[in-house]
This record gives sequence, C-alpha cells and structure tokens, in this order.
Amino acid sequence: MTVAANSLGLVQSELFVALETIETALGQFIAEKNPELLEQVRENLQQVRGTLRLIEFSSADFLLQEIDRLLTTCVQSPDNRLPALLSSLHALRRHLECNEGACRQYSEFLLPVINALRKAHDENPLPESFFFRCKLAAPRPQVAPALLDNQSRNLMARRLRQMYQVGLLGILREQNAQASIKLMARAFERLDKLFAASRGDKLFWVGAAVLESLENGGLLLRKERRKLFSQLDRELRQRLQNPEHESPKELYKELLYLLALSTSESPRTRELRSSFELPVLPFTDHDLREHRQLLLRPDRSVMQSLTQAVREELISIQEIVDLIGRGSHGEESLTSLKIQLGLLANTLAMIDLPAASTSLKQQIPRVEQWTRSAQVPTAELGKLADTLLLTENLLSRLERGETQLAKEDAVDEQFQAFIRQQLAEARIAAIDEARIGLVQARKALMNWIEADGDKIHLAEVPEGLATVCGGLWFLGQTRTLQLVQGCRDYIKEHILSAEKMPAEQHLEVLADALTSLEYYLESGSALQQNGSQSEALLLATQSLNSLGVAVAA
Repeated sequence: MTVAANSLGLVQSELFVALETIETALGQFIAEKNPELLEQVRENLQQVRGTLRLIEFSSADFLLQEIDRLLTTCVQSPDNRLPALLSSLHALRRHLECNEGACRQYSEFLLPVINALRKAHDENPLPESFFFRCKLAAPRPQVAPALLDNQSRNLMARRLRQMYQVGLLGILREQNAQASIKLMARAFERLDKLFAASRGDKLFWVGAAVLESLENGGLLLRKERRKLFSQLDRELRQRLQNPEHESPKELYKELLYLLALSTSESPRTRELRSSFELPVLPFTDHDLREHRQLLLRPDRSVMQSLTQAVREELISIQEIVDLIGRGSHGEESLTSLKIQLGLLANTLAMIDLPAASTSLKQQIPRVEQWTRSAQVPTAELGKLADTLLLTENLLSRLERGETQLAKEDAVDEQFQAFIRQQLAEARIAAIDEARIGLVQARKALMNWIEADGDKIHLAEVPEGLATVCGGLWFLGQTRTLQLVQGCRDYIKEHILSAEKMPAEQHLEVLADALTSLEYYLESGSALQQNGSQSEALLLATQSLNSLGVAVAA
C-alpha cells in the first residue's frame, strides 16, 4: 500500500481532471436530462476506477462500485440521487488529496459516504464491520461459576439489566454519555460474572470488553453504536426469557471489530484479542473520525480558529490589566491598553458578540481618563476586569457552538447571566468532589478485597464518606446523603468492626450501590429539580436494602 500511495502522486492530476469532467457532465445532466451524459460519466468513472486498480489503490474501489450502481438508476429519479452522487465525488477527491500514506488507504474511511449512496438507493446501510474479517468462535479461559441458584441469578440479572437500561437511556438522550457508559459497563461486567460459566456464552464477555473500551476512551460513541447497544439490550431480554437463546453471529462480528479498533490495553481486552486472534488494525477509531472529517467541507473549524485568535488578544489585554493592578505599569501600558481594547471591540462586533463589544468600547473613555490623570481607580479597574471575564465566557460559549447568545440583551443582563453560570459551575465542582470521594471509597473497597481483608485500605473511607455527606448536605441532596451514609454505616459495622469478611455477593452489591451513586452525580441528575426521583438512586436504594440497610425509597 505504500507503493500505491507513492504511485498516486504520479497520476493524481489526471484523476482530478477525470473527476472534474464527471462533475461537469453531471451538472449538464441536471440541466438537460440527457441520458447520454450519464454514459459519459460512467465511462470516465471506469477510467478512474481502472487507474486506481492499476496502482493498487484499492480503498476507493467499493465506493466507485456504489457510485456506478447509483448512476444506472439516476434517469428514473435524478432529484433524489444526484445530490448523493455529487457529495460522494467530493469525498472521493478529498480522500485522494488527503492520502499521505498507507495508514489512510482503507475502505473503512469511506463507509459513511458509501452508506449515504446506499440510502439514496433505498438500501440498508453496511455495518461498521463490513470490511472486517475474523473468526467468530473461540474457547473462553476457565472461570469460576457464580455461587447463586438459578432464581437468585435471574433476579440479579434483571436488576443488572435495569442498571444497563438506565445508562442506555442516558446515551440515547445524549445526556452525560461518559457517566451512562460507566453504568452500562458495570452492568455487563456483573452479567459476565453471573453467566461466564453457563453454556460457554460469550456475549457478556465480549460486550463487557467493548463497553470498558468505550468507558476508558479507547472507542468513540457514534450513532450506529447507540443502535448496537440497544440491540445488546434486546439480546439481554431474549437471554433472560430463554437461557438457550443464541445471539446472531453478525452481532459478535460487530463487537469484535470494535475491540480490534479500540486502543484499550486492559487485561480483558487483551484476553479477548488473544482468544479470538483478532488482527491488528492499522488505524484507530480516532483515525477514522479524523479522516472522515477531512472528507467534509469545513464548518465550525473556521469559527474556532477565529475565536482562538481573539482569545490570544484577550489574554494580552488581561496581562496589561494585571500589571496595572500590581502598580507595575507606565503610560505606555495605558496607551497600549486603549488601542487593544478598541481592536478587540471591533473584532467582537464582527463575530456577532455586540454586547461584549459595546461593553469594551464603554471602557475606552475611562482608560483615556486614567492616562490623563495618571491614576487608576480600583473600582473602575474591577469593572474592566469583570467585562473581560464576561468576554471570555462568551468566547467559550461560541467555541462550544452556542450561536444564540442573546445579542440584544443589555450588558448588565449578560453579566448577571455570567454570574449565574459561575455559581452553577461552582455547584458542578462541588458535585464532582463528592463523586471523586465515592470513587476513592469504591477503589479502596476493591484494594481491601484484593489484599484479603487488610483493613488498612479502608481506614480513611468513613472519614472520606463523611466529607462527601457534608458536601451533599450543603448542596441540599438529602436523599443522596442518606444513601451515602448507609454505605458508610455498612462499611463501619459489617467490615471494619467485623471479624470476618462479608460474602463476596454482598460486597458486589455494595459496589453496585456506590457505582449507582457515582452515576447519579456524574450524569447531572443532581442539578435537576426532580433529580431525587432518579432511577440511579432507586438502584442504590434497592442495593442497600438487600444488604439490610434501611433507606427509604
């Protein structure tokens, strides 16, 4: 494939001429509806396809095949199919332009374009794993069976499915995906332990590894993967209804492809790669995203580049203000401040931030007065600093893609909104501190288990959870506080004060409660008015009740 990349440079100009001829002929067909023009397009397309085959540049071959198939039906319904054809030709050109080496010469990069053509042809999209080949059967290393009877195991499985569904609902609604994925991964990890030794079923084994990779950033969350995880929920339902249910091979192939694509190097992922002898892919999920974005026309990237340049101007002004605040400035600093404020105000007006622009312009006469009087009133300097903070906040919102920034609002109203946002961010920080405390408690519990009950690992857990409770009290999270207190009491009474370790099943249930509380805090439910009705808190309540800890539902 390196040879193909080098050879591409020799024929690239001829290929682009052929593509321009194809696009011109398509444009004429749109105007004249002459079928002979489509035949010219097909002939030129075959020329492009033959040239790429000659230099062994095979990544675009399947795309060209789909373009040719769609061309044969354009006479009947050109309005529906020509836009997809033109977009695919643009993507093909960008694919050839951006191809700098063998790492980009793979059909997987063009799969969204291929599926757009298939959609225009009223056909189902190809799965992500369409170009992937691997064996779908592999022996699983021996694992110890779960020490539960069938009834207890099925009850536990239903509760874990509920946990999975809570997380699934979060990613389908696009609400705090990372916290939702963490909950789903936890559910499948537990399901794998429940069913690992039964009938050699590998669905939970493979699914747990994929969700773990997604949780730690080894994979990206895409639209088609949300559908895949919904399919996993349906498979879980089938499995609970019929223990002999066999999952389709296509599902296993899709999951194994994601594992091969993942950058995760966790023990579970390495074990699966070894067992199924998965091939090493020459690209990652992030490579896929990067190249597919290159196939599109630039959109928000221009605005992001502009806001970055504006931010550099803002930082320069903030540095001058800092010097003035410390009294380390001269007359040239005030002159420079006046000039830079004017330039920044004009730039902000150009990028649709009129409120911030007006506010900065109102500061310029004050700076001129400072220059004449050689004095800088502290109160006025504070107002300028506040205005710069407001501007920084608006730039951040613009970078995040928030286009509706209340252009006609008064500056004071925008500043009050900024203050409210700062308070909201403070609440978010407090909630995150509480979540970190829960994570540390759960990790300490795992370390204690691995150390065969050495209580030194849990020595600081009660105090840490007490700190979490204090933060939750300050935030008004009464129900969450009671649940954390229940976890703390169980650890103190049944672990630290007990002579024997609790049953492994009880420890797993305690970890489930802590995980559910982590999810509640990380998902943003704690910031909502009806957050106390969260299903995550219900799961935590059920877990603690099953341990004998009385917590009101």
